[in-house]
Amino acid sequence: MKVNKQKLKEEKDVYSSDFTPICDSWSLYLGIKITEKDVAMMMAQLKDTRIRYIQEKLNNIKDKTGFLKDHELQEDFRLQKNLLAENQQKKAHYLFIATNFEQYKKL
Repeated sequence: MKVNKQKLKEEKDVYSSDFTPICDSWSLYLGIKITEKDVAMMMAQLKDTRIRYIQEKLNNIKDKTGFLKDHELQEDFRLQKNLLAENQQKKAHYLFIATNFEQYKKL
């Protein structure tokens, strides 16, 4: 998935590009040095886990009897598709941050 730099910049403006508090917290908890790249890569892995879960859920919804006629199932399917797209976008953003941290800070 392509990185949406405008959306990434907007998120950075809201949440800050300073990963230091997370690095410090995770380093203390794990007892090892955690970098900004580590944080971004682990967040991408979290998103990847969610993506796989949502994809499985989508397959299960489509397999349910009466899917084509059941409006609640179809609405749940649409909701899950939106969540899938959101998590895929965030994964792409975290991967971009992990591999281009200096460029990310300049956004």
